[in-house]
This record gives sequence, structure tokens and C-alpha cells, in this order.
Amino acid sequence: MSDRRALLASLMKGVVPEGPFDDAELAHEAAVHGATPLIAWHLRHRSERDPFVNAVLDDARAMTVLDTVRERELDTLLARFATADVPLLVIKGAALARTHYPHSSLRPRCDTDVLIDADSSGRATRVLREAGYSEESGSGGVLISRQRMWVRVDAIGVRHCVDLHWALSNRQRYAYALTFEYLWSRGVPLRDRSCIRMPSAADALLLAAIHLTAHHGGDYRLVWLYDIHLLHGSLSPADLEATARLAKERNVDMAFDAALALALYAFGDGRYDPVTLPEPPGEIRTLVDDLRYTPGIRPKLRLMREHLFPPASYVMQKYSVKNRSALPALYLRRVVAAGARMLRGTKR
Repeated sequence: MSDRRALLASLMKGVVPEGPFDDAELAHEAAVHGATPLIAWHLRHRSERDPFVNAVLDDARAMTVLDTVRERELDTLLARFATADVPLLVIKGAALARTHYPHSSLRPRCDTDVLIDADSSGRATRVLREAGYSEESGSGGVLISRQRMWVRVDAIGVRHCVDLHWALSNRQRYAYALTFEYLWSRGVPLRDRSCIRMPSAADALLLAAIHLTAHHGGDYRLVWLYDIHLLHGSLSPADLEATARLAKERNVDMAFDAALALALYAFGDGRYDPVTLPEPPGEIRTLVDDLRYTPGIRPKLRLMREHLFPPASYVMQKYSVKNRSALPALYLRRVVAAGARMLRGTKR
């Protein structure tokens, strides 16, 4: 961990060193790591001010106002889901902001992640449309994308985003490590709404570990590790042991062990135990891993097709083209670029 990251981690824990902060880039890096509000919380009574302290305090005030607007919108939307009797799990940062942080604004997030049963997708999308949300153009695949982003811009220009998931991950290895039914059966009701729940703390810990590995493969933000640190600290030794056993049963124990080790290094005792994040490096190995965990020849072929030939609307938006006559050239460009990336062994 770099000296700057180590300092940010220390500030997030409330360990504030003496003297001014003279690193001009520190405030920017705090924002990149989602650390600004929590650092401002610990620095709010500091008498000695410098450009860094002033910057994080100003940014945190703005984030608090934005969080208030978004939380009100989310409560209204969840009430709509409850009225429509759509079972739903609020997951990741939006849930942890309400359960493990002193105030929801201290856990910054750009969207609200929710998990539904695939059979409820029609009713869930109907609720979102009636609430004024529009679906953003995506890859359109069934196997390469198990989520859709829905967006609404309110009357004062605030953008509200709901990431609707029907599986935990777009990666085949992790998609159904924890099913909706399993998480729902152990979930905690959110604000006395019987059909709106959050994962239990133990399940949230395993989910956070899967998210860190499946989607980011070692490129982590400190706020994600802080989530894991808080969840780990909230569980009893017996609960932690049971979660470790579950991780092994679901073949995600490497992800679980790696996430805990990284969080301990950043926010625990600072001891570094070398860990391996089980994310295949390079696009070709990632694709091979996805094919390995996709059963059947036809699903494997469909997975390849979805990677290479997504819907026309997605391709036109991605390349900022309005004329459909350009589609053959754009698909060819996509195939050639994918082949080149695979030969180089690089990621998108």
C-alpha cells in the first residue's frame, strides 16, 4: 500500500496525525477511494485547518445534501416496490450505509444496488417505469449481463440510479454463489417493510468479498475494504467461522480469504499476508474462465455471441453513431479489437 493510501486509511479510522497536510493530491485521492465523508467526519472538530481539511469538509457537506435527496427518493421508491409486493433485497453500499455507518452520507455511492428474483423482473421494471425511471442502454446479453441500470433525473437535476440485479455477478463463476432465495431467507427487514430486506451481516460480508474479486480483481477502493472491515468487526467468531465454511462450500473461499486479508492490512493490524485474488488476468483468460463455468455447448456459444455481437442500440451508443448503415463496420471493428486484446492478454 502506498504512503498516501496508508494515510487515507488511517484517517478513515479516525487516527489523525499531528501537523498540516501538505499533499495537494490527497483530497482528490480521498474522493477516488470514497473516503471523503468519513475523513471529514473525523476532522470536523479539528481546529488547525489547511487546504486538504477545508476541501474534504466542503466536499462532505455537499455529499450530505445530495445523500439526503437520494435517500428520500429511495424511500419513496422502496414504498412503491412494497405496495406492488415485489420482494427485493437492498445490497452493497446502500444497505451498509443504513446499518454499519453513523450516518448514511458517510458511505458514498453513485447508485443503489438491488437484487430480485428473476421471476419478478417484469413487475420490478414496471414499478421503475411508473416511478419515472428509464433503462439505460446496455449490452443486452442474458449471460454476460445479469443487471440493468435504471435512471431518473428529478426536478432539481439530481440523478437517481438503481442497478437492478437478478444474480450477484456477471461472472459465471460467482453469479449464483449466493442465490436470491438463500439471501432472502436470511435477510433483515428494511424499515419494517416485509418484502424489502437487506442481507444479514454474515451474508453481506461474503457478498462484499465476491464483489471485490469478481468485478475488480485487485483494483480496490478503500471504501470497499472499509465495508469489509466493519462487517468483519460486527460478527462473532462463530458467525465468522460459519461464513468461512459457507465460502468454501460455494467455492468462493479464495475470494473470501483475500478480501479479509486486504481489509485487515488496510484497517486492522497492518500485517501483510500475501494473497491471491482469483481473477484471471487478461481478457482471454477471463473469457475461458466464464466458458468453464457455463454448462452446455449452446450456452457457451451464446456467451461468445453476446460478447461479440451485442444489440445494435448498444453498439451505436458506444461508438456515438446514429446511422444504422455503419453497423456492419462497427461489428467488424469490435471483433477485430476483441481479437487484438485477447492476443495481447489485456483487459478492456
